[in-house]
Amino acid sequence: LLLCPAGPEFAAAFLGALYAGLVPVPAYPPASAKHVGRVEVILRDADTDLIATTRRTRERIEKWLRDGSPTRAFRFTCVDEIEAASADAWRMPDLGPDSLAFLQYTSGSTSEPKGVMVSHGNLLANVGMLEGTMRYGPDMSMVSWLPMYHDMGLIGNVLGPLAVGGRT
Repeated sequence: LLLCPAGPEFAAAFLGALYAGLVPVPAYPPASAKHVGRVEVILRDADTDLIATTRRTRERIEKWLRDGSPTRAFRFTCVDEIEAASADAWRMPDLGPDSLAFLQYTSGSTSEPKGVMVSHGNLLANVGMLEGTMRYGPDMSMVSWLPMYHDMGLIGNVLGPLAVGGRT
């Protein structure tokens, strides 16, 4: 589960998870203890106990999660503390177009959040459509208000420009 605030750490965590052959699950870091329920639903549904976040966000949410789920143990990876030397152990994951790229969860505003499986093929097709219809290219430069954990913000405003060498 990626609980990074929008910014370079979120993009690095998402890409790092893909690079490692993991399946990232982007979600908004809860702003208060009352928003932790959504995170707990996603953790349970995605069947994970690993949370990738920043040191600052971990300090803020760790107690809320433990207080809300005393029977569950969570592991944290702080993406702003990962050593670059660990990249030496990297091996190319065995991935194809049908491999699961990431899980995108609904907001949960009308019911519990529901996960949507996005394959690498789906992702590449979506980015290809952006390149063609929106004229994404290496000379592009954009600004967006969409959050990175949202599907349009992630694909349209982070991965799309990255794939074509643009800036966002």
